[in-house]
Amino acid sequence: MGGNEQKATAWRGKLQAVKFPSRTEVEKMSHRRFLCTAFRPGMQRRHRLGDPGGGVVVDAVQLALPGIAYAPAKVRRYGLQEAHTHPLVSSGKDAAGVWHSSFRVPAARAWGFPELEYGRTGTSIPALLFDMDGDPTDWLVDVLGPALPRPNWITWRTANRHAHVCYTLARPVLTGAQARPTPQAWLARIGEYLALKLKADAAYSAALAHNPMARASRGRYRTDWLRQEPYSLAELAAFVPKGWRRPPQPRTVYGRNDALFREGMRWSGKPANWGKWAALGTHLWAMNAGFIEPLNARELAGIVKSIVRYQRRNLESGQQQEMFSRIQSVRGKKSGAARYQGSNEQTRPWEAEGVSRRTWYRHQAGQHTGKRGRPKK
Repeated sequence: MGGNEQKATAWRGKLQAVKFPSRTEVEKMSHRRFLCTAFRPGMQRRHRLGDPGGGVVVDAVQLALPGIAYAPAKVRRYGLQEAHTHPLVSSGKDAAGVWHSSFRVPAARAWGFPELEYGRTGTSIPALLFDMDGDPTDWLVDVLGPALPRPNWITWRTANRHAHVCYTLARPVLTGAQARPTPQAWLARIGEYLALKLKADAAYSAALAHNPMARASRGRYRTDWLRQEPYSLAELAAFVPKGWRRPPQPRTVYGRNDALFREGMRWSGKPANWGKWAALGTHLWAMNAGFIEPLNARELAGIVKSIVRYQRRNLESGQQQEMFSRIQSVRGKKSGAARYQGSNEQTRPWEAEGVSRRTWYRHQAGQHTGKRGRPKK
């Protein structure tokens, strides 16, 4: 028996002896702050013999509960699909109106703070959040009326009647380097329209939101639960009128993300900028600095990484060069068609005079020179 076969036999015996914990046992161990490492169910017998290293490869992962597992049941019942594993939290504002510092904690502790980050995770956006600092009489009738979608919940600050409006998404929109641009563009369009209609705070970054369930915030916040089903992007997009144009200056973090991505793709798509990734970061950094509420360096780096991934793939496959040639061809045809409209080639005035095209142009040259077809000396 060869060395590889002996190792394979030994691994088979070990894997057959492994007792995999149930989900309930894993949750108990996680709450006790155990570090549980085991093999993923359904993959415990997966191995490969004869690999280049001469050994046996077995897939093993560390079992860890997602952040949404620690979210209160009522929040999940009203549509929240994902949550950050280590969200930002804060104790909110003090008596003088100054914010306490924010920091990250494990998801198991986060829902006990008055303010926490549940509108975004490290890789996705599970909910649309809007900060309403104005008089509720200015926007509450609209948000509860038929012209706008009904929020999943509204959390009020009882001291000043300011509120955070939340729309949960059935399928959270991915962000970062692996994200697709189309869902992000939809999300940006929807977010910009709702922010405009609700007159939401344009400087709100959706990093921290009022916790609708925190016990420590009783008496400070009040939550109105309105809709249990989360929204799809298509459902929210149905409320945006056709032909509606986004404002030049984005009002939401979703619009700022999409604006930076679109500008980066446009700038890096020019032949003079192909492969200039460092200059791309500088260009987007300058654009980001002009926003009302600029994105932080980490979010901007994720957008740049996503643009580089798309453009590098297009350059290596030749798609970028082919696309540029196709665009130039279309532009040339449009330019030629515009020049043809109303030109001599379309009206053909030599036919009306009964002369040839060459003779007609020679006569035209003679009218400007003063002699019949001969230029002045």
